[in-house]
Amino acid sequence: MKPKITVRHATEHDLDFVSQDEHLSKTILRRKLADGDIFIALRDNERAGYLRLE
Repeated sequence: MKPKITVRHATEHDLDFVSQDEHLSKTILRRKLADGDIFIALRDNERAGYLRLE
């Protein structure tokens, strides 16, 4: 059976997940979250990855 893939805007609850790579400070990531510049990919409703617009 194929996994269900969905994409949504990231929220403050995703901050730890999107800060894994440590390239940007949490301050900048919070601003990007507020601006809608980060998206979360879900596989069967579990976070599988993210996209951060520059």
